[in-house]
Amino acid sequence: MTDSVPAEIRASELRRDNTLDSDDTFSVLLDTYHDHRNAFVFRVNPRGTRFDALVRNEARFYYADWTSSGPPRRAHGTGWSVEIAIPFKILRFTGAASQAWASTSSA
Repeated sequence: MTDSVPAEIRASELRRDNTLDSDDTFSVLLDTYHDHRNAFVFRVNPRGTRFDALVRNEARFYYADWTSSGPPRRAHGTGWSVEIAIPFKILRFTGAASQAWASTSSA
């Protein structure tokens, strides 16, 4: 994530599954049913703190196990970066070969 003022990147939260609302974050939402109402949310801050949730009919439920890269803060001269791995086995979907997913990411 590129930041014009990398010294001001906010990353104070270390508690897993805190919503990270006060920190800079990178989020991925996977709408595996492609209905725009249900999704898996994965969010990480520059310190590597993870948040995940299952959104069902626009209500949030906490979810499962996945990984993000360490060391905790991977900062560089123009911002920070993160690598995440989300195992397919934790995503509940019908598994049809022709199934279309919707995804959104934000920084």
